[in-house]
Amino acid sequence: MNRTLTLGLFAAAAMIAAPALAQTALPAPKSAPVITILGSVDMGKEFPGMAGNLMVLRRVTIAPGGGMALHSHKGKPEVVNVVSGVLSEQRNGGPIVQDPAGSTVVNDSSISHIIINMGTVPVVLMAASIIPDPAAAPKP
Repeated sequence: MNRTLTLGLFAAAAMIAAPALAQTALPAPKSAPVITILGSVDMGKEFPGMAGNLMVLRRVTIAPGGGMALHSHKGKPEVVNVVSGVLSEQRNGGPIVQDPAGSTVVNDSSISHIIINMGTVPVVLMAASIIPDPAAAPKP
């Protein structure tokens, strides 16, 4: 095969593969999200077996380039609705997925993930979570 043709094919293959290789891991977020608690419920008052836990509804706004570093949902289950923008996430070391506006994402105790806004407009999420009540933590 002609050397020029071989080099040309190699270069073309590298250009095609480069985006896929570059997308094996999300970059570190450049900024933290803005989180607004919209309401909460003391779960112990509703279900005695859940004393010490809160159910919270939060609005999460992620600027372009912003996000949350790798974190676990063990003991902190969450249901998220993407209100606007496109959220990029990598769950349990798997492939990067895009969650566009209208998507619902369930994060149970088996999920560890990183999330980031790789777009050019803010991502807005509504997140309903059950979290330990900071007021119920033992005092030293």
